[in-house]
Amino acid sequence: MNDIPSNICPECGWGVTREMGCPNPDCTRPGRKAVRESQHDVEPVRPKSKSRTLALVTLLLVTVAGSWFTYEKYQEHKVEQAAATTAQKKEEATEKAEADRVAAIDACKDEIGEYVSALVTVDARLDVGVNVDTLSELVGTVSVEKAQIDEDDLAADCEPATEQADRALELYTQSVSSWEACIWNDYCNPDYDLNLQELWASATGYVERAEELMNGEDGESA
Repeated sequence: MNDIPSNICPECGWGVTREMGCPNPDCTRPGRKAVRESQHDVEPVRPKSKSRTLALVTLLLVTVAGSWFTYEKYQEHKVEQAAATTAQKKEEATEKAEADRVAAIDACKDEIGEYVSALVTVDARLDVGVNVDTLSELVGTVSVEKAQIDEDDLAADCEPATEQADRALELYTQSVSSWEACIWNDYCNPDYDLNLQELWASATGYVERAEELMNGEDGESA
C-alpha cells in the first residue's frame, strides 16, 4: 500500500494544510479549524453578574440597617421605660409625702386641738366684749387645756403651732393681770391707762397663726 502524502486528507483526498486541516465540509475527519469551531460551541463559564452582586450588597445593607433600626427602637424603649419608672417613683413619693403630711396634721390636732380651740373662743368673745371676770374665766380654761398637753411627747411638726398658741396665752394672761390690778388701783382707768386692745390684737395674730400651723396651712409667722 502506497503511503498517503501528508498534505492529502486520508478520508476524502482533499488537500490539507498544517494550519487548517481538511477543508472539506463533508469530510468525516475534522480539521483543526473544525476542532477549534467545536471548541467555540462550548458555552463558557460566565462571570457573576454585577446586578446579582449589587442585589447581595443591597440585601446586606438592608439587613444591617434593619438591625440598627431595631437597636435604636430598643434604646428608645429603654429610655421611655426608665422615664416611666422615674415618674412612677416620683408620684409614689409625692403620695407618700402627702399621706405623711396629713397624718402629721391629724396627730397635731389630737395633741393641741383643744388648746387652740380654747384660744379661738377667747378671741371670739373679746370681739363682742367681756368683763374682767369673764375674761379671767376664759383664760383659765385655756390654761387647763394647755396643762393637758404632754410637751415631752409633742411631735416636732406640732411645736411651731404650740409656740404660737403659748404666745397668745401669755398675752391674754398679761391682760387679765393688768386689768385686775387696775381695778384695785383708785388712780387707774382701764380705758385710758391700759393697752388692753393692743395686747388682744397681738394675741389674735398668734391665735390665727397657731390655727394655720396646726391645720398645715401656709402663712407668714406672726
